[in-house]
Amino acid sequence: LFLLILILTFGKDLGSPDFEYLFTKLMIIYCIQHGARVDAVDSNQQTPLHRAAAFDMSDVIKAHLTHGAHIEKRDW
Repeated sequence: LFLLILILTFGKDLGSPDFEYLFTKLMIIYCIQHGARVDAVDSNQQTPLHRAAAFDMSDVIKAHLTHGAHIEKRDW
């Protein structure tokens, strides 16, 4: 459904940075809502919340926190 909304919104601009950003954001939120681990850490000890904050994705940050991400986890 959200892919259809994106296509209708962006039309021929599917390769635009705005489309890619919005698509990425929606996919992340979809994964979180369907059970993705919000406190997983990568090889740099960063969580998905760290990455969302680094890219200033407020909707994604809110989704992480709503689904139990711990804000006190540190990446150092």
